[in-house]
Amino acid sequence: MSTYNEFAAKYSEIYCDVRLDCEPVYFEERFGEDAEECHRFIVKQESKRATAKLCEDNCDFNVEQAEACLEAMETLTCDGWENGSLEEMCSSMLWECDAS
Repeated sequence: MSTYNEFAAKYSEIYCDVRLDCEPVYFEERFGEDAEECHRFIVKQESKRATAKLCEDNCDFNVEQAEACLEAMETLTCDGWENGSLEEMCSSMLWECDAS
């Protein structure tokens, strides 16, 4: 889980930066000017997701795909943000789950 925690911390940094750049009004309404509040919120959400994937869905975290996700996020544009590229890049590829 520590590897996932490292991923979640880096993911939250990039996510919050992109959110601030691409949706500044939403960011300010939700987090004020507190980037740390955004980071804490995203890490908490990611921890809930990890718990569900690990405990309920019997999944393993894919470190290589997580690294690819973070690399892709570094180049995410606001157009990509708006058309759902983040979700496409990161959500389904991070976990390898039993097909049961």
